[in-house]
Amino acid sequence: MRRLLLSLMVAGTLALAALPSQAAVSLQQQWQAGQKLTYNTNVDGMLNLQLPANVPIMIAGMPLEINLRAAGKTTLDTKSVNDFGDGTVQVKVDPLSIEAESFGQKALIKINNGKAAMTVNGATQDSSFVDWNLLANPPMTLTFSPRMKVTDFTLLKNDASPTSNATLPVNVLAIVQNMILQSLPAMLPEKSINDGDQWTSEVQFKTSPAPDAQTLKLGTFTFQLKGAETVNGRTLQHITMNGSLTLPPEQSRALAEAFGSSAASGGILNGAGKYADVLSKHVLSFTQSMNGDLYFDALEGHFTQANLNIDAKAKTLPRDDKNGTADGFMDFDGMVRFKLVSK
Repeated sequence: MRRLLLSLMVAGTLALAALPSQAAVSLQQQWQAGQKLTYNTNVDGMLNLQLPANVPIMIAGMPLEINLRAAGKTTLDTKSVNDFGDGTVQVKVDPLSIEAESFGQKALIKINNGKAAMTVNGATQDSSFVDWNLLANPPMTLTFSPRMKVTDFTLLKNDASPTSNATLPVNVLAIVQNMILQSLPAMLPEKSINDGDQWTSEVQFKTSPAPDAQTLKLGTFTFQLKGAETVNGRTLQHITMNGSLTLPPEQSRALAEAFGSSAASGGILNGAGKYADVLSKHVLSFTQSMNGDLYFDALEGHFTQANLNIDAKAKTLPRDDKNGTADGFMDFDGMVRFKLVSK
């Protein structure tokens, strides 16, 4: 009996040794010039909001609890790809429908081909307070690495000729968008990995538009490869993510000082229009946690689906109030979903 058990153990060990080992998988975004990845995009959650009382808008100073839903399409339109595999991409959102309910009032905004129609309780409203065409045809392209990290951006002039961000005039939208996007974590690992492997990605934010500016660490995201799953007949790699961001008031004040406070003096708020005065007198602090599931097609080289839970809290503070008393806030708790529908 002992010899039989020993023989079975040896045979089992040899059989296991003969099995092929699990092949590591490479998760890299494969940008292709001319490709348009279009995702159904849905947002569903609860938004608690109060704008500072001196914001030039009707709802300023009013605490609101808003049931927020949005549905639309997000397209990653790849314009070109360099020798390193980085894609120059225009991110377009169109069409888009936004529905908000608060205290029995229902607002609906429908955007199609860059034009919006807005109603409140069925009555037509003026929607010209925002240039909605910026969603359908944004005047900028982003550079994404194969790790899905935004590394640069280019602002497009009206004549469609690009200008480098290094020579841009100071503009609130251009600089803030660039800095926020570049602070997003790289979502894919540097090298091939196996099931169960984890990787982390830090989120950092520049303290000024200068190329050599100091960076602040805002948080860290952890990703884990759970393994292959079959979804709609295709083999997809299931990735989980979990992370958080924090910008405390003292760091926000440092950022505000670095940017400059006045549109008149050529600071970052140049181009902010009627909101420049309000923005110049406030700083923003926030915390955000995010977790969820991502699905990546390793053969095709792109994400196919994402289900993300977001809990974000932000508050505005008067810049000169050293006690940190907030005069406005925004809390969002909900889900954002993306699903590939065409490529």
